[in-house]
Amino acid sequence: VMKGNQDSIHWQNIQLYGFGLVFNALRLTLDDLSVSFNQGFWVLAMFSGYSFTTVLVIFNLAFSGLLVSFITKYVDAIAKNFATSLAMFLTPVVALPLFGHEPTFALCIGAIVAAISINLYYAKAEDLFPINANRSNSNIMFETAKQDPGSPNPFGSSKD
Repeated sequence: VMKGNQDSIHWQNIQLYGFGLVFNALRLTLDDLSVSFNQGFWVLAMFSGYSFTTVLVIFNLAFSGLLVSFITKYVDAIAKNFATSLAMFLTPVVALPLFGHEPTFALCIGAIVAAISINLYYAKAEDLFPINANRSNSNIMFETAKQDPGSPNPFGSSKD
């Protein structure tokens, strides 16, 4: 349904988050009514107490949401998994200088496995298996066996 839809990704996000906005606003208004607006109307007190870091986190999450919607609309399932793996690379790179976190052995092994899988997935078959494309694997085995017909090894002689 998502990939077949020709609507703009921004329009789809407006539709999706519009419902959340309406229902959350309704709930917040009902909560304010139940306490007789003791802390003021929620719209006026919505951003009170936010620091600069909090605002950065909100923008980061908003950007992440747009990125996820873009990936979901335009990319296949395998690439989504690779995007998650890429996040596994970027998280320690960002966490080390910001928070002083040290990468663990398991994280390093996971990053290496993810890097290898990405390379294997996007590599051309000719690069991984340098076999002439005109000859099938069974023809190669048959030709090798024909070179030494007395050998019990179907792949040729092992007398070297």
